[in-house]
This record gives sequence, C-alpha cells and structure tokens, in this order.
Amino acid sequence: MSIVRSSKFRHVFGTPAPTNKGCFLGMKTGGSGDSNCAVSANFLAMVKTSKVFIVPLDEAGRKEENNMPFIDGRCIIWDLQWSPFNDNVIAVSDDRGDVKVYLIPDGGLTETITKPYWQLTNVHQKKVTFLQWHPTAEYILLSGGADNMIVIWHTEAQRHVMTFNFPESLCSASWNYNGSLFAATYTENKKTCLRIIDPRSQEIKIENNECYPGVKVSKCVFLENGNLITVGFDRQANRRMNLWLKSDDYQKSVCEMDLGNSSGVLLPYYDPDLNMLYTVIKGETVVKYYEIVDSKICFLSSYGSTNTQKGGNILPKRAVDYMSNEVARFYKLDDKKCEPIKFVVPRKSELFQSDLFPDCNNDEAALTAQEWLGGKDADPRKMEFNAGGGDTCGSREAKTEPKMMSKPMTKSLPRSSQRPISTASALTQETNSYHPVHSVTEGNDFKELMEDMKKVKATVRKLNKGVSKLEEQLEEKNNAVQEHEEEEEEEEEEEEE
Repeated sequence: MSIVRSSKFRHVFGTPAPTNKGCFLGMKTGGSGDSNCAVSANFLAMVKTSKVFIVPLDEAGRKEENNMPFIDGRCIIWDLQWSPFNDNVIAVSDDRGDVKVYLIPDGGLTETITKPYWQLTNVHQKKVTFLQWHPTAEYILLSGGADNMIVIWHTEAQRHVMTFNFPESLCSASWNYNGSLFAATYTENKKTCLRIIDPRSQEIKIENNECYPGVKVSKCVFLENGNLITVGFDRQANRRMNLWLKSDDYQKSVCEMDLGNSSGVLLPYYDPDLNMLYTVIKGETVVKYYEIVDSKICFLSSYGSTNTQKGGNILPKRAVDYMSNEVARFYKLDDKKCEPIKFVVPRKSELFQSDLFPDCNNDEAALTAQEWLGGKDADPRKMEFNAGGGDTCGSREAKTEPKMMSKPMTKSLPRSSQRPISTASALTQETNSYHPVHSVTEGNDFKELMEDMKKVKATVRKLNKGVSKLEEQLEEKNNAVQEHEEEEEEEEEEEEE
C-alpha cells in the first residue's frame, strides 16, 4: 500500500498569463548568460546581447523594439540582478570584466542610457558570469568571473573590498540567510568542489573536494536553516541534486535526486518562507518545484508548456498576489515573448491564508555596508502580507544617512584605494573614513517624501486591518446563520416524527 505524503503544496499549479494582455511581446531577447532576465517589484529587465530592455510590470503587451529605449552596455551582457532594497536599481555584468549599476527612473526609461550610475572596474580580468546582492547589507555586491575570482564590492564607494581566488573554473556562489557566509562551487582535478567562506575574515570555513565526480556547470543554494542544496553531474553526465547538512559540515549528502541527463543550464530559485525550490533548465519546457522537509527534497509537481525557455527569473515574494493564493510568479523567457506564470495553491475560502504567507523579506536593508564590513550580522527585515506591509522585526536605530542613493563619484578612485582588505579591523577603518555627500535639497525633499510614504502606509495598514476584522465578523455571522439553520432543520425533523 503506497502512502502519499501530505503537503499543503501538493496541488500547486501553474497558470500562464494571457498571451496578448499579460505577456511581453515584440522583443527578440536572449544573451550569453544563464537567466537573461531579472524581475523586481516594479520592472522586468530582458537582455538582448549588449542591450537591456526595461519594461514596467504593469505595461505588458506588444512592444516595438526599434522604438524602445534601453540600457546600452556597449558589450555582451552576462548577468543582471535587481537590488533587493531598491526596485529601481539594477547591476549588470559584461564580458569585459566590468560591473555597472544603473538607476531606473520611476515609470521606466524615457531615453537610452549609455552611462552607468556606478561603475566597478579594474579587478576582474575576464568576463563576469554571475552577480549576487547581499541579502541584508545595503550596497554590498558579490561578483564571480571567468578569471576564477570572486569579488565583493562596496557599490556606493565604487571600489572592491575583498577578493577570493579559486583553483580552476568557478561555477556559482550563494549567500547564506543573513549574509555572514557564502558558498561557492568550482572544479579542480576533474571534480566539482565546494567551499564555505567567511568573507570578512577571508577564512575557508569548510571545504568539500568531492562534491561531484563530473566537471560540468554546478549550482549551489543556501537554505534558511544553514543547509545547502547543490546541483551537479556524475561521471555518466547525469544531473544530480543533493542536500548537505550544516551539522555534518557539508561532507555527506543526506538526500540525492536524479534529474536526468539534460545538458542545459539549470537555474534554481529558493523560497525561504515556504522552503520551496523551483528549478528551470534552459532549452527545456518544464518548471519543476520541490518542498524541502527536514533532510529530504520532496518533488511536488511541474508546469509544462510548448515553447522552450531561454531563461527567466522569479518575482520578489513581497510583490505576489497573495489574495489569490499566488505563492510564486516565474517570468519565462522564450523566442517570442516573456510569459508570467503564476503558481497558485487552490483553496475554497476566499479569505487570507496565513499559513501560505508567513512574513517575508521587505525592501529595507537590515544593515548598512559599514556595519556589515565592521563585523555585524542581522537577519533580513520582514513584512506582513495581511497588514499592508508593516514591519514586524521591531524597531531599529534610525540611519544617519537618508535612505537614498548618493550622487555617484565623478572621479575614479586611486589605485591604492582599490586594494583588497583582509581583516575586519582594516575594513572598519576604511569604511568609516568614507562619507557620501548629499545635497541639502535632495535630503529635505527625500525626508518629506518618506514622511508622506509613512502616512500612506499607516493608512493602508489601518484599512487592511479593518477589512480583516470585517471578514472575520462576516465569517462568524455566516457560521452562526448556518448553525441556526441546522438547528431549525433538526427541530422540524423532530416535530415531523
């Protein structure tokens, strides 16, 4: 007798957006990187060789590519990532070894951009293949390149603060939940290896030299509890997905899944709130999703379509339509369009489902760059879904600097200021000596804007709480009416008898 594992996500299903109204049409996109696409709560970014098209999420439909403004990278784009703390800031890497940060105006681009807001150069010697923003600290960005080097940047200061070299081909990297460590996969001696590194002490905490016997591209993803998922290949070129426990120092896999012999690049997307993992393979037509339970990776289901995917990315959790029980939204890039796919948990009730939507990461950094570089750690700040985005992490000391991107430096930093820093004390000294300059007008305008936003958010929270109370009262009344009707039916049956 087979026993089906019980899970509230077992019936999750994917629903594509209507082609003419919900998809982004008319742009033949595609690049040399993995995802070729990035999504913030405001914008969709799509790569076409050296161009990046930026489209507001609420402006789906057919576009005229020749008439659209874009970001002109001037060389082949390899990766792009939106900042988790500013939905208008995007980092782009290219094949010259440069990382550029652009600021997108509200409403989208009105003209083609050729100059970045910040430019991070003179460190990588070859193409930069992947980027990762820090999960809790503002202005901290990790980049990895074909020169087998990982660089950590202070983007606002436009300089690098740490570098890490690897023996052979560098494949991927992933920050842990609070950004105190990062994991990296690479190849050495015809094997795929794994390192866990403390970036501020520049210490290799753990090393696994026999992660996979194959040398094809591998990926790693840190889980919220500190465990790690990796994807790689065995000697027969079969793709494997493994779960490694923090308690075992990531030396022994406790769960392994066979993902077939596809050679396409696999893109993993992890939801730390629900402990779900979504996987996409370039060149295939299927999106698969899993649930991580204790020390197991449990396959849930898959969504299939007819068009092969050239890339894609997932929407930030705080932007999903939670009242329709949408737990994730994937933007799939193919030859003809970018197609949003909503993943929904079916429920009979139309009320807010709190078990599906625990507090998720909000768009406010828990730490400044100086605090993190000085050795401080903090978990991501959270927001509630059913309370209009209220902060539930408690109060934090107000920042002395306004939460606004400072004006970029017009002069390049001297070569001596771009040397890597090796100790936490040195990091503290150098970062404390840097003071971004803001104009008085910008600061005052921004403070007024922030006060207005706080008032609006407070009003929204009150309205949402009022709606929640009304829904609860309505449900109680419905239950009371139903009980009363049942009692009347029972009395009528007794009278008839």
